[in-house]
Amino acid sequence: IAMGNELWAIRELDYNLAMEKGIEAMELAEQYNLDDQIARLSNFLGVLCNNNLYDSEKALHYFHIAMDLSIRLADSVQLAYAYNNLSDVYFINGNISLSLEYTLKSLKIFENLKHEKGIAYGFINLGLIYQKEQRFKLALKNLNLAYNIRLALNDTMGQNQVIISIADTYLQMGKLEKAHDLYFESYTQILKRGNTLYSAICLLGIGDVLYQQGNMLESIDYYDRAKELFFEQNIITGLFDSYNGIALA
Repeated sequence: IAMGNELWAIRELDYNLAMEKGIEAMELAEQYNLDDQIARLSNFLGVLCNNNLYDSEKALHYFHIAMDLSIRLADSVQLAYAYNNLSDVYFINGNISLSLEYTLKSLKIFENLKHEKGIAYGFINLGLIYQKEQRFKLALKNLNLAYNIRLALNDTMGQNQVIISIADTYLQMGKLEKAHDLYFESYTQILKRGNTLYSAICLLGIGDVLYQQGNMLESIDYYDRAKELFFEQNIITGLFDSYNGIALA
């Protein structure tokens, strides 16, 4: 399905349209019994449900379809992505031990396949898990490994997503100037691509830095700008964080 190759690019700019097109592609794949495409599209739709719509239950439904089909088809790549995606769901829901288990499962397969894009996802997940555990050196080590892979792959958007996670780590470490510089670097690049969601995340991060530095009025400006972009995308958690920042400042 040629449409499937375009879905990730559509998601970068408009996740609602990406969901609509993904469901259309899924219906076509089911109509012609294209199980390999159903597995791939299930992973894609699950990512949208988990990361954009914040619907963990629906995401798990899609990821289990992808996992079961991939096992039956012996499709190691999609199986590894299903494991990686399940790790994301468990991480968001606070089950860090299960998130780590599925991250290691996916990373093992990706490394055996020498699938660099997937390996980068595995390192990102490890970085976020270590960040959550406040093991910041290990977090930065894994995030930088992911960044270097995405740099080699010329994945500009992926590089900037990792930079945001590195900035988040420095923010939690209290290294505010470093965090500010990285958020701003990423924001400048993402703005050129027209990605509203990650632009908002960067603005929110800069607001958090300014708040911790005691620059209350300036932090409110960044929280307000982030709020407007989150509103455009109907990202409830982002709106909550923006309003919370404004209220505290």
